[in-house]
Amino acid sequence: MRETNGSRGRDDMKAMIEQVKVLVSQYPTMKQQQRLLLMELNGVGSISEQDIIDQMTYTRSDGPAVMHSGTADRTAQIAADLTERLADANRKRTEQLQTEYLRLTQELTFFEGAAKALTGRSGEVFRALYLEGVHWQELEDRLYMARSNIYYQRNKAVRQLAEFYDVRGKVIPDWTAC
Repeated sequence: MRETNGSRGRDDMKAMIEQVKVLVSQYPTMKQQQRLLLMELNGVGSISEQDIIDQMTYTRSDGPAVMHSGTADRTAQIAADLTERLADANRKRTEQLQTEYLRLTQELTFFEGAAKALTGRSGEVFRALYLEGVHWQELEDRLYMARSNIYYQRNKAVRQLAEFYDVRGKVIPDWTAC
């Protein structure tokens, strides 16, 4: 059976709607990951090179406190080597964290911007549910809407978002690799 452009377009849109639904469900986790990455980039809980060198250099033993010059030279060499390796590892890790933070921030910025661009009741419902974290019951009371109507408006918003993502995919073909 030959597939027409129309049915292929509908299938593509269905796939995009499913991707948007996944993004919607992952949004709170993505926001949390963004906060954690930022904390890690700002050095919360990191260990400095000096901390490790101090620990190596000033470790106490139960034996006699005799220092041999060969041992001191070797310890200094190990400390210098460790400092260099640790600095390289920290640089690479920081680059990885920055890349992941940038990717995640770009994705969240697009998602939040697209959600804010949704129009009408569907936009209002979607933003309340997902950006503000309002619960269904509270939204029913706030908007004087039945749950079925909220569900309908939410699905309408997801379709609109899928259209935004579809356009994004056409403008930036490899956006999923960002």
